[in-house]
Amino acid sequence: MNKIKVLIVARTRTNNDQMRCIGGLAWEENEAQCYSVRLMNPRDLYRGRIIRRGFKGFWDTSAPYRIGDVWELTVRELEQKIPPHVEDVIVEDAILLKKIRVSEMYDRILYMLQKSRLPILWRGDPNNLFDGKIQFNKNGKGYIDKNNVSKCSTGFWLPDKNLYKSYDSNNKLCYRYKADNNRLYYIPYVGVFSKTPPVIKEGSLIRVSLSRWHRETEMCWLMISGWFEPPHPRLSCDLYG
Repeated sequence: MNKIKVLIVARTRTNNDQMRCIGGLAWEENEAQCYSVRLMNPRDLYRGRIIRRGFKGFWDTSAPYRIGDVWELTVRELEQKIPPHVEDVIVEDAILLKKIRVSEMYDRILYMLQKSRLPILWRGDPNNLFDGKIQFNKNGKGYIDKNNVSKCSTGFWLPDKNLYKSYDSNNKLCYRYKADNNRLYYIPYVGVFSKTPPVIKEGSLIRVSLSRWHRETEMCWLMISGWFEPPHPRLSCDLYG
């Protein structure tokens, strides 16, 4: 068992919006030495399957871990972690310490990331994400495969261009990035923000993640789970679901 403090930075929709995957930035003594974690629900770990096929650990939508919360958690490590999902920790006990204002999240997270012991902040175009391991298919969707596994599955991105709200061929919400060579990238949005703006502006702090391994394709897909804009007087907590 280990005690850590965690700032909640993402709640991701999963299981047809019936469950949540919850992510945070964790530290033990000094938040400037933070690292990324994914909080696993001990009551929902296996669902009757072996770990490689059925490992879940999702939370009910009512789970108390909200974006901006700071928690003291008692956690234990998994016996086995399957890269790139090395951030998983199992939550055994939790105490809410405080809540961070939405208007403070951008500066707070950026400071922590710049001091982090792990390289989980990327800048520029989507090809720089996850150690440059991301590949893109003909539809502009990003993924990794078994031959090119990244060191982690969650992090943050400071894009050098605006991203525009769009929909893919399956009518799923994405944000579109257009590169200098006019190539288009489509990154699905899977977060819980109740309002999705037409544009995520250049320089916003975007939280990105890789899905669990897809059993049929043996790929992990690139996703956006949320973003934080530079401080602005009109930014409201109404953005969060």
